[in-house]
Parts: sequence; C-alpha cells; structure tokens
Amino acid sequence: MTTNTLEAVQGTSVVPRGGFSERVPLATVLDELSDFNARYIYHPDKAVHDAVALWIATTYFMDKWMYHPRLYISSPQAGTGKSTQGTIIQALSLNGEKPSNVTSAYIWGRVNETQGRVTILIDESDNIWAKGKDTTDLQGILNDGFQYGAQVGRALATDDGISTKRYDSYCPIGIIGIRNSRIPDTLMSRSIKVDMTLPPSGIDLEWFDTFDHEDFIKHVQQELSKIDVPHRMKLEAPSHLGMRAFRQVWLPMFVLAQEAGQDWPERAYRASTVLSGSGTKGELGNGTKVLLAVFDYFIEHAADKATPLDLTNYLNARDDLWQLDAQRLSYYLKNYDLVSRASNGKKWFYREDVLETVKTWQADYYTRGMEYENPPLGTTALTSQLEPQEHYKAQREQTKQDMDEVLSKLDANMVWE
Repeated sequence: MTTNTLEAVQGTSVVPRGGFSERVPLATVLDELSDFNARYIYHPDKAVHDAVALWIATTYFMDKWMYHPRLYISSPQAGTGKSTQGTIIQALSLNGEKPSNVTSAYIWGRVNETQGRVTILIDESDNIWAKGKDTTDLQGILNDGFQYGAQVGRALATDDGISTKRYDSYCPIGIIGIRNSRIPDTLMSRSIKVDMTLPPSGIDLEWFDTFDHEDFIKHVQQELSKIDVPHRMKLEAPSHLGMRAFRQVWLPMFVLAQEAGQDWPERAYRASTVLSGSGTKGELGNGTKVLLAVFDYFIEHAADKATPLDLTNYLNARDDLWQLDAQRLSYYLKNYDLVSRASNGKKWFYREDVLETVKTWQADYYTRGMEYENPPLGTTALTSQLEPQEHYKAQREQTKQDMDEVLSKLDANMVWE
C-alpha cells in the first residue's frame, strides 16, 4: 500500500498516514473513497463500493460529460443504510446537499445559483412517488437534466405581457428510498441502480459522523479539483452493455477509471457487470442471471405458468442473486422482450415464453459471443498495467460451460424447429 493508506480510527478524523501530500494520484483517491465507504456501508460486492467511489468523483467534472447518470439507491425495506450512504455521498461529492421536500423549481434554482456545481441527493424518494401524487414536473427535470445543456422554460407574467426565461437543469442527482413501482422506467434507464440489503450477522460496520471526517472530506475535494479529465472522451462500449447504456450511463465512470490507471479500468468494468441490467458476452450481467434463474424455475417445476410472486420467491431463496421484487424482476426480463400476460385477473409468465426467450438468447450468445478467439470483454480502448485478457478468457471458459448446461436443459425440454 502507498503512504496514503487511510488511518482507520473510529471516532476521529481519518487522515492518510504521514498526512496529505501535495498531489495524490487519482487511483489512490479512488481507493480511499471505496475503502472509506466500505467501513460504514454494507454492499454484498466490493464492486458496488467502487461504483459509488467513481460516481462521487465524476461529480467534480460535470462539464466533461455529455451525460451524467442518476444514482438510484433503493431497498425493499428500511434499515439497510440507504440514508447513511446518501449522507456519505453528500459529504464527499461536489458541493453535495440533501434537502428535504425537493421540487423541480428547487433543482433548477440551485443549478443556476451554483452554475451547475452542486450535487443533489433526494432522500425518502418513495414519498415523492407515493400513489396519487402528481410528479410530472419533477420527473421531467430528473429525466432531462442528466444531459449537458438541459434547460427548463418558464413563462412569467409582467406589466408588458408574457416574458419567457430558460434555466439550466444539468447536475448530478442521487435518488434514495424504498423501492417504488411508480418511479418511471425512463428515469431508471438513466440511472446506476444500487440495491441495498441488510448486512448479514457478523458484519460490523462503523457509525458514520460527518464531523469526524472533515479533514478527509477536504482532502478529497482538494485532490479531485487538481485532476484534469479529458473533455468528452469517447470509448468503445463494453460488450455486455448496449451503446445507449454505455454512453448515457457508464461512460463517465470508465473515463475516470482510465485516467486513474492501475487496476481501476478492470474495477470499473466489473462494477458495470455487477450493476448493469443485462449481459451478452463474457461475464453474465444481473439481467441474464435473472433470466436463467427463471428458466431454472420452469425446468424444476412442472408448471405451464407462474406469477411474478412465484418467481421472486424462488429467486430470493437462491444464494447467487440479490433480493428481487416483482417490479425489478419484470424490469430485468423486459430487457429480453419477456413480459407477463394477464389471465383471470392475474399476471403470469408462461413456460413457453421463457423457453423461447432463452432459446433465442442462447443462440444469439453463441453466434455473436463465443465465436471470438479473444472476445472484446469490456476494456477496449482502456489502458491498464494488468493483462486482462487472460482473466477474461478464464471467465469466458466458465461462461461457455454455463451455456452448454443451458443448451442441455433446452434440448431436454423443448422442440427445436
């Protein structure tokens, strides 16, 4: 470890051993952010802490991105640490704030007051999208304000008639709350989605208090302000992400990871596979794992159809997936054009639909993914001190074994045309 390794002393300010240097490498700052977050927050995968660290750091360079993703932190229940996670992000991001009762007018007002140099965390978002509330105005600014140059227009009545004015609305926004099915898919498609769960027994987390870490917070702010990030850098999309998901969601994190160097390009890649909705080649994304788990349900059960509740109960009993609710299950499956059908007042997923979907996906996977000697698995155009191809080649071999197992199950359970 470097001399900037954090001195972890609970209840006191966290300062690198030997004090803060005049210039700390970006990779070290990201290491510090990820490790710091892991002391206070439980995420089942270290890659999620890396994603949070990268998102925090990208808020300091908003003029460098054409798009900046929303960060959606949710859980199916209270007490998982969502608000604490929001407080940590607020403390470490660029001019972070976590106001209550946020409105669209507040957001574009603050953006214009600060020239866009503000990070807004919206906590208790489940209350905003409560049933019966009109959230059209807020949804509009959350949907559109992730793009550089986004503005809202307002008409003002004056003595001379009606005048119009435009206000900037582009700024980084985090959304925190218990999952709510009324949050629109358009907003979800613009977000990095972090699901939080209760930590297992035996996991000891420290209590976070902003006042204990004012030196570290200042250190992060000062060091990130010294970094010069390339303007609107273009990279090739990793193969497990669609072009839209990469350009509009993950690109800032990948650019910053490249600038950091060391092992951060691979860490950004892994974070995107852990948190992205689907995968096509190389490592399987969460969406693909959900699809194949639903496939396993129908292989193991002699049933022609199943409700979303049947499937979530089955999936949540497994130890290879995060906890899902019906909304998130449907979101993942919709990425594969697999949707439920209504019958007798209920929604059902049908065995025939699932098998056909997996058949199509599996054939597509082999056709476009496994034919490559060295498939492009996500670090194209990224530089690294490591040699990732051997690592990814091993992942590819394991994935091929998994896909051969899927093919065997398909052969035993359906008729091929």
